[in-house]
Amino acid sequence: LSIVIVETRFCGECYKNRCFVRKSTRNADKLIAALRSYMEQSPAGRQLRKVAELDPRSLACFRIAIAAVLLYDIGLAWSILETWPAMMGYFDGLAPARFLGVGDLIFLQMAFGLYALLALALLVGWRTRWVAFFAWIALTLHREYAGIIDYHDDALFHALFCAQFVELNACWSLDAHKGRRPAGGDLIAQLGGLGIVVNTVFIYLSTVWEKDGSSWWPHGTAVYYALKDIALSGPVGLWMVEELPLVLLQASSYGVWVLELVGGLALVLPRTRFIGWLFLSILPISLWVLMSLESFPATMLALQIALLPAWVWDRWGIESVIPSVRQRPRWVGALLWVLLVATVLVNIEGRRLWRLEGEYWPYTGAAEIDALRHAIELETHWQMYAPGPPHYGGWWVCVGYTASGEEIDPITGKAPTFAVPPRSDGTFRGLGSVYWFVAPDEDGDQQAELTRYFQWVDEHLNPPQKRLTHFLLFFVYEPFRPIQNAVHERKPLLVMRWPEDSGADRPPLRAESMLRGAQVYAPDYGKLGKASWVPEELPPLETY
Repeated sequence: LSIVIVETRFCGECYKNRCFVRKSTRNADKLIAALRSYMEQSPAGRQLRKVAELDPRSLACFRIAIAAVLLYDIGLAWSILETWPAMMGYFDGLAPARFLGVGDLIFLQMAFGLYALLALALLVGWRTRWVAFFAWIALTLHREYAGIIDYHDDALFHALFCAQFVELNACWSLDAHKGRRPAGGDLIAQLGGLGIVVNTVFIYLSTVWEKDGSSWWPHGTAVYYALKDIALSGPVGLWMVEELPLVLLQASSYGVWVLELVGGLALVLPRTRFIGWLFLSILPISLWVLMSLESFPATMLALQIALLPAWVWDRWGIESVIPSVRQRPRWVGALLWVLLVATVLVNIEGRRLWRLEGEYWPYTGAAEIDALRHAIELETHWQMYAPGPPHYGGWWVCVGYTASGEEIDPITGKAPTFAVPPRSDGTFRGLGSVYWFVAPDEDGDQQAELTRYFQWVDEHLNPPQKRLTHFLLFFVYEPFRPIQNAVHERKPLLVMRWPEDSGADRPPLRAESMLRGAQVYAPDYGKLGKASWVPEELPPLETY
């Protein structure tokens, strides 16, 4: 700590005598002792200690829940490993796989298999401190190199980072069963507990701050729009928007804001923490019931269970463990301090460099610092479902023509149709709910990404007679209007044709093609979601 912050001078003679290292170590010890004294003796410090005290049983549940979410995510990734390089944009193969001389699929199976073993070891609490560290590293790599992550990955990253400093194996673990009592209960553990509390509170309060769109205030239509989206809504949510009066859905929008505000504030103080825990548990449970958000609700519940007060476990008759009095080995404490300080400093300096936009970077190695910050970035701006949901939805449909003269949708691997994709069919050739509902954009990035995906799958997974020679890419557009039981007409927008420069050679539509006689429309990306926009009709299609 002092080497980076306090000791700024350096001389060769001091280095030779190693007095620089000794002086820096003494300065670090003084700073840590001063901070410990503040936490133990000052009124504000004692209050912070109370805020940071987390029950070992709650932390054990936190460990188990985080590991379970990781295993679930790994299972989702494992089911699409065959198309992972295309989804992630690694169209020429994964660099690590080429370096090791193994195929992409074999390398990914090895990597995710090791990741799963780490998550399983964390679940049962075996060598918990080291397993938690390497699981955090694995999640960091997954978070850095996966192109389909969302906020729940960031929440997991922060949770595992804070988990490095607390005692996760005090109970309900193999470590505790074998008598490997955790060493902790020191300043590092208090800072780790404080980090878990502050981060959870920060997520919800910052999300409240971001809810300033008209769909939240004054219209209160945010919940309606969120549940109307067939890509994210579940059967119960879709039933609600069709059957319940709009006023109830508006009240739900305001209720979300109140739950997050009151619950987030109540988490701060130990006396009111259970009330905050109850309020904030309503949100992910509701998301779990009403929407199809994969592991996001479970992630938020896992974060919050660490804050369950001790008296709840006592009330249920679940005995606690005797707090550890064994001190950490000095070298372990030193490494944890280095991890904490280095992560914070890399984030601060990396964000400063990011604002300089590369060409103005002041020193050699700035690019590496910026890249490292991107990998271990601590969120400073949470927006989990805070902005108003879009006023429209939709899904992608690709009508492809193969070398054998068949008509197929490469997204589903089946005959193309403009009908609503079944939520129960989770294959979508690996695209899943990540891609088929994301809207097209005026710059063409989304449709270009899909095109590259189709080409990669075509080349690597399809036999020659099944490969595409032409295709048309549609976005079935559905505007949302908050009118009770309103019919929202769905219009297929023709986004692009591939290849784009071979119009003269396009084969004619098959006699039984789903496009023959179908009415399609032209997109206007600046007007998506506008209530007054009526898409322009295109002439009937005759070729692929």
